[in-house]
Amino acid sequence: MKKNIHNWAYLLLLVAFVSINGCRPNYPELVEPLSIKTTYLKGTWKASKVTQYDQEAIDNGFPVSVQQQDITSNYPFSDYTITFNLDAQNRPTTYTLTPGTAPNYLALTSGNWSVNHPVFANVIMFSDPNVTTVGRFVVKMIDKDRLTLRMERRDAASANPDPDKRTMFLFYEYEFTRQ
Repeated sequence: MKKNIHNWAYLLLLVAFVSINGCRPNYPELVEPLSIKTTYLKGTWKASKVTQYDQEAIDNGFPVSVQQQDITSNYPFSDYTITFNLDAQNRPTTYTLTPGTAPNYLALTSGNWSVNHPVFANVIMFSDPNVTTVGRFVVKMIDKDRLTLRMERRDAASANPDPDKRTMFLFYEYEFTRQ
């Protein structure tokens, strides 16, 4: 009798195992790599929120009220807009940034824009043929009508030629809505 109970227990365990494994979702294999949708960027975007973050305060575990500050109402960021233009093949071409009277931390207002990688892009780079300054935003979130970009302030005096390896002291997250 005891042996039959053990056999039934093993059989039930086996049936449960097969049932659970049989219910797993069947994920298709990726045929092509995923990429940033530059077509989502096309058009004019208006800032709806700007948050300043202090990297040193974050690294040292200071209270959130010290780590980040919503500066949207400190300056007229509602005037801050950016327009992304694409060519006929949906490749990045020109941009126009209109800060209004809000601070323009990017320090550029028009020129060409590009992405850092044709397939796995996560950075938008800005240039102006008349200026040596190059600006960049890290893409934090993008969908049809919302966009969050991060502008990082790093140690310019660093000897490291890779800007991503320089010490970051502040960063700003701009939340935009499509116009």
